[in-house]
Amino acid sequence: MDVLNSLFTKAEGLGLLQPFTRGNNGQRISLYADDVALFIRPTLDIALQTTIGSGSTTKFWTDRWIHGNSINDLAPTMLLVDHRWAHDIQGGLSLIGLYKLFQLTDILSDFVLTQEDDTHIWRLDASGQYTAKSAYLAFFNGATTFEPWHRIWKTWAPAKCKIFLWLAGRNRCWTADRLARRNLPHPERCLFCDQEAEDIQHILTTCVFTRDFWFRVLSSFGWKLCVPSRHEFSFSDWWRKSAKKIQKDKRKGFNILVVLGAWIIWKHRNACVFEGARPSLDNLFQAFKDEHHLCMSWTKGV
Repeated sequence: MDVLNSLFTKAEGLGLLQPFTRGNNGQRISLYADDVALFIRPTLDIALQTTIGSGSTTKFWTDRWIHGNSINDLAPTMLLVDHRWAHDIQGGLSLIGLYKLFQLTDILSDFVLTQEDDTHIWRLDASGQYTAKSAYLAFFNGATTFEPWHRIWKTWAPAKCKIFLWLAGRNRCWTADRLARRNLPHPERCLFCDQEAEDIQHILTTCVFTRDFWFRVLSSFGWKLCVPSRHEFSFSDWWRKSAKKIQKDKRKGFNILVVLGAWIIWKHRNACVFEGARPSLDNLFQAFKDEHHLCMSWTKGV
């Protein structure tokens, strides 16, 4: 906490947190608000560009009013001299510091203040106006989107099922392939089919035992065309393509079946591993029907 307070005090002294540090009663708003201001300031500096007018609403040192740059960008040495402002720049300047000072003087001589208001442009939105949405989205630039997130989290299914599918979609389940990479004990082949190596995509989609289960489940609702083929190697891809074949008004129901079905398959696999159970299509299908009945009762109650 001492380190954080030291950083905050330094940032406050430099004027970086001026709009956020004091409330009407003279107290800091909150440590959380100060932290947010401290860490998002670089983004704000990039996003905000100023066209100088009267200069009344522009921060001389830190706003980008000099052809898209700030004085801090052009002459950081000036800002770092004893951590003080322009009126304290005296003595002790290096040759580079003096050069930057003279260069800055030449640049500023081109600017003349007028009676017009300063113009502040928010570069992250086409309108030039600040919006909370554009600021929020800026923090996700370069992020990788996990395609099935919407189908997982928006489905009316118990949280335990959705959390499992989130892990399954990212290959984070403790199947034989993952255990083998860590030199941990693991089954040599899939416990369901005893033919192929086990990984989560195989268990949920490719395994012949699993495909028979999906055939039973989806056929009972008239969706035979959505049963995964032996050429499906990704559960998420199969789910995405199958959902597109379903009428929009029935898609939520289909997604519930997929989420519950995958969860029941995983539970059955774990029973075979840890409890010595034998793979049984009848038991698996019955467990699915029981889980589906409970889920439907719960959603109606909600």
